[in-house]
Amino acid sequence: MTLLPLDKSASTTLTELFARPIILKNGYADIKEWIQTDDYVDYVMPQIYWGFDYPTTEYAYENMLKKWVSLKRNDSVKLYIGLAAYKIGTEDQNNEWIENTDILKRQILSLRAKNVRGFSLFSYSYLFSTNENNKKEFENIIPLLN
Repeated sequence: MTLLPLDKSASTTLTELFARPIILKNGYADIKEWIQTDDYVDYVMPQIYWGFDYPTTEYAYENMLKKWVSLKRNDSVKLYIGLAAYKIGTEDQNNEWIENTDILKRQILSLRAKNVRGFSLFSYSYLFSTNENNKKEFENIIPLLN
């Protein structure tokens, strides 16, 4: 693992764009080096837990996905994306996860369109909730899993 001190002379890394402030304060992981160097990692799985309509455009799902897909990676490093099943039916800044029941479906389709290797759901158990939104979201992604 490569940890570099955060200082003004350090080059900008993806972590500086994406990471939580506490990570930035103490140091950061150079994800660009990891994914471009042989034998560092087999895959990366960034967690893109925002929806399509996230109020801060920079962090909206499609924009974050574009950033990750556009990164130069070693051919052996696979890209998977973590998706937010736990947000189904929950309140957020614009109620996107309450008003829509096809967010995960659209996200999975966009991953396939961009040749992302696969995805993970956090937490898978939310797909089996008795909440009506969860049921509908699950029904929408079942055909994509076959």
